Amino acid sequence: MLRDKIAFMRSNLAIDSGDQSVWIVNPDGAGSEKISIAVWGYPPAWSPNGAKFAFSNGADIWEYDAAGKSLRNVTNWGKGAAHPNYSADGNTIVFASGASGEQQIWAAQDGGVVRLTAGGQEKDYPILP
Repeated sequence: MLRDKIAFMRSNLAIDSGDQSVWIVNPDGAGSEKISIAVWGYPPAWSPNGAKFAFSNGADIWEYDAAGKSLRNVTNWGKGAAHPNYSADGNTIVFASGASGEQQIWAAQDGGVVRLTAGGQEKDYPILP
């Protein structure tokens, strides 16, 4: 479980435009570990139990599992997904995407992805309790 870790995005864009990545580190600064390279713009979101975190990478949502030290492409569709967040039970990841032609809120659960909102106004930054 990563409850005692800090997840962060690292960038060295002033020196190398391709140097963007996701890391975890202990609160005392020791034990840093690179999780993934990433094309990003938004911080990772922790699952409620602290065992996983989700982040946007390029056009997809990815999830890091601490127990298995593994990455999983949650959306696997390349359609501009961003701003991931977890449901209270940790079983669903919600996120924003313009895949339908307008920015809406989507949910990924059990290997599937569904749109939750519709309409002319753009929706972004899903926040769940």
